[in-house]
Amino acid sequence: MAAYFILMHTITDPQKYETEYIPGFLPFLAKYNIEVVVAEPETEPLQGDPAKGAVVLRFPSAQVIHDFLNDPDYQPLKELRLAITTNANAVLAPEFKWPEVPSTRDGGKDRRSGDRRSGTDRRHDDADK
Repeated sequence: MAAYFILMHTITDPQKYETEYIPGFLPFLAKYNIEVVVAEPETEPLQGDPAKGAVVLRFPSAQVIHDFLNDPDYQPLKELRLAITTNANAVLAPEFKWPEVPSTRDGGKDRRSGDRRSGTDRRHDDADK
């Protein structure tokens, strides 16, 4: 199951981040089959006092995230990232899957599994039948 590496941090040296960290990170995208979902240095705070930047990376599994973070080749780059950022917090989160809940309306099929549309969108589909 896919898993996400979610990082909030404030970049203190944008030049080094762009000229050293990002180019050094690029080879790891292919090596670990990483998908960049979000990479924004200036996000809009909606609650609390979060760090300014957000990064969300999708990995094939939680184990692959751990493999990446422990990769000896990544350690110097990780040290660089930590040196040029502040207020860094990272979490690992598994991909969300709707629970299997039988529905009598759909003949026992759970329409929520794999359907990422909102409940409103699904209700419109049901109304069209």
